[in-house]
Amino acid sequence: MDARHEFFHAPGGGEFWSESHYLDVVGDDVAAHARIGFYPNRDAANVFAYLLEGTGPDATVYRLRDDAVDLDHVHGLTVDAPDLSFEMVPLEVGRDWRVSFAGTAARCEGAGEVVAGEGDPVEVEVELVTRARHEPFRYSGGADWPGGEDEDRYEVATDVEGEARIGTDGDDPRTVALEGPGERDHSWGRRDWTDGEWLWISGSFDDGTAYNHLSAWGAGYGPSEMDPVITNGFWFDGDEVHAITDADLSADPAFGAETGEAWMDDGAAPAIDLTLHWDGGSADLAVDPGATTPVDWTDEETGHRAVLNRSPFEQTKDGSVAGRGWLENMTQLGTD
Repeated sequence: MDARHEFFHAPGGGEFWSESHYLDVVGDDVAAHARIGFYPNRDAANVFAYLLEGTGPDATVYRLRDDAVDLDHVHGLTVDAPDLSFEMVPLEVGRDWRVSFAGTAARCEGAGEVVAGEGDPVEVEVELVTRARHEPFRYSGGADWPGGEDEDRYEVATDVEGEARIGTDGDDPRTVALEGPGERDHSWGRRDWTDGEWLWISGSFDDGTAYNHLSAWGAGYGPSEMDPVITNGFWFDGDEVHAITDADLSADPAFGAETGEAWMDDGAAPAIDLTLHWDGGSADLAVDPGATTPVDWTDEETGHRAVLNRSPFEQTKDGSVAGRGWLENMTQLGTD
């Protein structure tokens, strides 16, 4: 991958052309994911970071989020705003990064509090280093991708280590280690939350293998109604990266508005079965999502709603090899 793709790209057309950097990590009973995103044609930026103590449905979630950061507080991938700070710094271009975030988070118990941003205020501070396990995989080199350099993304499985400090001097301060497998991605292109549904999923296994996968469908559909319009991602065998050529996906209960809302409101996640194929191999995955950090999104002009559920998960490969990772599911809910 050219080093230039680690940095900013010239914006394309359209209000919702976006560029973002993302990182997740799942450790032993603690997890995190964080993103900084830009909508240059809207003069807007957003930042979120979620720290989880526990990864199952009963996890405590520390929610740190600003969907409209004042651009006076943004410089590149550094944000220094009154209620939060965020920074991503490359240590070795194309491979290793330092990621940090801090601020006043909402301590949430249950999916309902997470989506509403309710909960007691708690100071959090997280410092992480993410180290690449392979060269970044660009979706433009995968099986299905509608764009080129003007609309692309890359994914890379990583090893992450660091620590999180939770609380202040008056709030039982403590420090927890945050180490485990993760995923780093960088995407640029149109991102409209009204015209599609998808499952994005990344994970690693105890035998050293890892993967990233995206299946996408038209709005209002899912794997039970139609074949995906996009199938992409990679399988990492511990030495080499292989482009995914096909995927078989099902969820119980099936993806759709009812499942998406129950997941968002009550943390009732579906069980997911996923078979990935690549030239020379395949793997059967059983995925059990844990806590969710949902976003209940409404278009400010049309009133159209969509929900994005993001969850850490436990998984098995071929019935026996254990692993873990993060996923996100986009579901359209229509117009109230």
